[in-house]
Amino acid sequence: MESLLDGFSASEDPEDFVGDEDRKENKQFATWWQKIGLVGDPFPNKLGLDLIPTDKYEKIVVLTRIFKEYLNTIDQAPGSFYGKTIF
Repeated sequence: MESLLDGFSASEDPEDFVGDEDRKENKQFATWWQKIGLVGDPFPNKLGLDLIPTDKYEKIVVLTRIFKEYLNTIDQAPGSFYGKTIF
């Protein structure tokens, strides 16, 4: 089943989906993306960051400790992932 956002191209600006404070619904019943002020789910399908421009990643992705460790490993020792089927 496709969402409305599946029809948008990768060139769409995620900032266009940010709503005003008065447009937010009741936070008690809001989804995670409504709670942070978005008017649409930025991850509407299994493609993850596919529809988000790379220059916007840092505004959307939370760089947790494990995420930073993987990024460091990718930079310092990319060969350590050779032959692994799960990242």
